[in-house]
Amino acid sequence: MQTAEVGQNEVLAHQISDLRKKNEELLKQHDAARQQIEKSKDEALKSQQDLDRLLQIMQQSEEEKFAKDKMIRDLQDALNTLKKSQQAGVPAAVAASIPMHEEARKREEESRREAGKGQLQFFVWFWKIH
Repeated sequence: MQTAEVGQNEVLAHQISDLRKKNEELLKQHDAARQQIEKSKDEALKSQQDLDRLLQIMQQSEEEKFAKDKMIRDLQDALNTLKKSQQAGVPAAVAASIPMHEEARKREEESRREAGKGQLQFFVWFWKIH
């Protein structure tokens, strides 16, 4: 009977040894997975920061574009007004003094605000669905 017990003890010892090895392997895999998760989180955070920065640059570029387009339209309107007044016989100095600058500035500010809101809402919507 002692031989059978010794045999069982050896089998159990071998099984325990195998389980310890498997446990060590699993712990190593767990640690590697945890490190990979941390690395992925860091990369995702950096990517999000880059994306936010690029969106901000893009929004500023769009605002500048709309402001320039608005200024071009205002200058074209002023030129047309000046041409019409010259055709009507109004002196150029009087026609040039028409207070269009303030009105143009107000329209430019409104245009910027509206463009910025629309652009931002689009990007927020776009990134939510992707």
